Formats: sequence, structure tokens, C-alpha cells
Amino acid sequence: MFAFVRPWFREKIPVPVPKAAVRRGAHRIPYHPDLISELKDEHQALVQLLEELSVAVEKDRTRKIPKILHEFGVRLRAHLLKENVQLYVYLDRNLANDPDNHALIHDLKREMMHIGRSVNRFLEHYMDHEWDAAGKDRFEKDFAQLTEILGQRIQLEESDLYTLYLPPESYGVAD
Repeated sequence: MFAFVRPWFREKIPVPVPKAAVRRGAHRIPYHPDLISELKDEHQALVQLLEELSVAVEKDRTRKIPKILHEFGVRLRAHLLKENVQLYVYLDRNLANDPDNHALIHDLKREMMHIGRSVNRFLEHYMDHEWDAAGKDRFEKDFAQLTEILGQRIQLEESDLYTLYLPPESYGVAD
């Protein structure tokens, strides 16, 4: 049916690269002095949503739960995207000559991808969840595990990972 469009997708059309993008260092992620404080603020907002969720479950406010879960998911995805694009790429470039810290950031990034997938499964499962007594008990157990993992991760990021984020001149790497 759509055979007539196939040749369009096979043909490679050269995309002109603006001269500004060819400049040395133009592909690098810039240092943002406020990034770490923004990420920490986002952590606090995520923790606050988890606390709201806990209260909603405790008080059987089942109508609020999907809304809070949705808001948490949206904010967590935005936070993870910011970390991936602005933090991990920046650290990957600037710590390339520091094998120990370079390996650490790769391990932390990989671990966060696994945690992110687990959180997404949790959110998908409980977004349209049956809130009977058994369902509430199961949620509380899963929620306790999730909050434990996220709490440990936030503590690790703020105490170790975020301390590696410094202005480029601090790494001793020539630009």
C-alpha cells in the first residue's frame, strides 16, 4: 500500500552541518553552576510526592493515587532526562582521563536505568490498580521497597555523584 514511499527512506539525504557546530568543543555539554541545586530540589519534590502518595494510601484516598502516581512519573522522567543529558554526558567527557571515577559514573548511570525501568513498571501496574484490602497490602509492600531504593539512590547521588560535577577547569582537561 505504501510502497511508493519506500525509496524516500532508502535514499540518504546529506544534512548540511552549520559551521558553528563544527567549532572545537561545540559538541560538549556546558557547565551549569546551578545544575546540582536544581537536581537536589527535584529530589525534594519527588520525595514530597512520595509522602503525599503514602498519606493518600494510608487514608484510603484512592481517587488521588493515580494523579499522584502520574505526577511522580512525569517529574521523575524529566529529572532522569536532565541527569542523563546534562550530568552524565558532562561527567563522561570531563572524567575520561580518570578511570576510577569514569567507571563509577558509568556504573551509576547503568544502575539508574534499571531503577528507572522498575519505577516505570511500578507506575504502570498501580496506575489502574484495584484498591481492595489485598491490593492495598501489595501496594504498601511494593511502595516500601521502591521508597527504600529511591531513598538510597538519592543519598548516593547527593553525597558522591554530584560532588564530581565541577567547572571544566577543575578537571585539568584542556578544552
